[in-house]
Amino acid sequence: MKLRQLPLLLMAIFLIIPLTSCSSKDGSGVVFKYDIPNNPQNLDPQSASDYESLLIIENVFEGLLRVKDDGKLTEGMAINYNVSDDGLKYEFTLREDALWIDKNEFEAPVTAHDFVFAFKRLFDPTTNAPLASKFYCIKNAKRIHDGKINRDEVGVYADGDYKLIIELDYPNTMFLNQLVTAPAMPCNEEYFYNTSGRYGLDARSTPSNGAFYLTIWNYDRWSNTNNHLVLRRNYEYAKRIPVYPFGLNFFITKDTDTYVERFTDKQTNSVVATGEDIDKLTSLGHNVKGYENTTWGLIFNSDNEVMANKNLRNALSLCTDRTAFSAVLNDGLKAAYGIIPPNVTMLDKEFRDYAGDSIVPDFSYKKAEKLFAKVRVDDLESFRVILPQSLSHIDYFSYIAQQWQKNLNFFCTIEELDDISYQRALTSGDYDIALVSLTGDYNSPEAFLSKFTTTDIFNKYGQKNSKIDSILKDATKEEDIMTSADSYKKVEKIIIDESMFIPLYYQTEYFVQSKDVADIEYNSFSKSIFFGNAKSFD
Repeated sequence: MKLRQLPLLLMAIFLIIPLTSCSSKDGSGVVFKYDIPNNPQNLDPQSASDYESLLIIENVFEGLLRVKDDGKLTEGMAINYNVSDDGLKYEFTLREDALWIDKNEFEAPVTAHDFVFAFKRLFDPTTNAPLASKFYCIKNAKRIHDGKINRDEVGVYADGDYKLIIELDYPNTMFLNQLVTAPAMPCNEEYFYNTSGRYGLDARSTPSNGAFYLTIWNYDRWSNTNNHLVLRRNYEYAKRIPVYPFGLNFFITKDTDTYVERFTDKQTNSVVATGEDIDKLTSLGHNVKGYENTTWGLIFNSDNEVMANKNLRNALSLCTDRTAFSAVLNDGLKAAYGIIPPNVTMLDKEFRDYAGDSIVPDFSYKKAEKLFAKVRVDDLESFRVILPQSLSHIDYFSYIAQQWQKNLNFFCTIEELDDISYQRALTSGDYDIALVSLTGDYNSPEAFLSKFTTTDIFNKYGQKNSKIDSILKDATKEEDIMTSADSYKKVEKIIIDESMFIPLYYQTEYFVQSKDVADIEYNSFSKSIFFGNAKSFD
């Protein structure tokens, strides 16, 4: 480890250049700008779970592997790897020229020991890592997380500085895909302890081994202006892998309704848009790509005795007529007859081709009435349904609420909530029924269905069935694609049969780049955006 001192004048230049930078012939040298709705909660990869934090982490840290824009895995900190025949042992050879840096001129090599420390932290119960369960396949991980054994017994260890070995308790066909996500990013032990509890909470306490490093993090919760994060090209990383942008500016812009307007006014270079904006953006010549990757549906708070009743949930499911609202859905939305959206594939085939396009029960208010009669619901009792303020959800759900009221005499109070209030209500369980979006961190049915396991944070207030845990665990071990698909189909059927989640409509998400911009890499499943290869020819 060493510290390098840069003249103050040079640091000042770093902040001035973005105001006047322009692209070169290869599209490099530009500061790319992007809007995010909320302040990142923290940039500690082992602790982060909110979208904004994970987006920044994607550009500041790099794990063993990376996923390319086409969904294929490529090298990251690891230049190659080997997997044992039984799928229980992974050996990674790390590059020897990677360095940690930060805005304070910290510098240290990235080694296998950084990954060992990261996984120890991930499973240490005192870390409270929200995504630790995603890695329970690692040897002793769950026992450590449950506080039964010491974290030093984790099945991750270094063989020298540049060879990392990971042992699993059971095979997991998606394990390599998990290694590109934030919890598997390295953590320098000395740096972590030197931050005195501030790791990832400000620009002075956030290191980088990725394409960019954090220089400024301004946020005033009482102000709607001057809230932003400034990232600049990691000059050490760029010595071995081209980083085209000079830097990135992330603007914390709470009013998401302004994002498309800010994009068309050239205040940002890219935007995630909905169907209602696409015709306009396409007509302006911008680069538009659509992904049918999200399912919107209803979950029920199991802390409410009525909502915990399967007869009630099944009655509401049977009394949901998708044909009644499908005709009024905006562009980019279509009625969902399954949980897994069409874009999810297994090898080169869509999962829906394996499982069938429709697995939800047919609309039948007569069957719904019989089930509802078994439930004790006071005539005047009204239940709270929360919806996010986006995509005209309230217009679509009104059709469903009217069906429930007309056919079942079931009343509900519908509340549209802003992003912050909506997330707070979901986290605290302050709802009876909630409309939620279901997405996956990677392209696999398992990424969606695992949200319904007994250990997943998404399922905190949903219904739970331990059969799902065991079936999914077996599905990841299967080598035969058809057998694995059958297992996923069984899980989807359990969720539908018990109305743990009532799918309503699929959403096509559009990622739009300015017409003079190329190669911003958008992962339609994790929603991560990697700017390292982004180019501007303006």
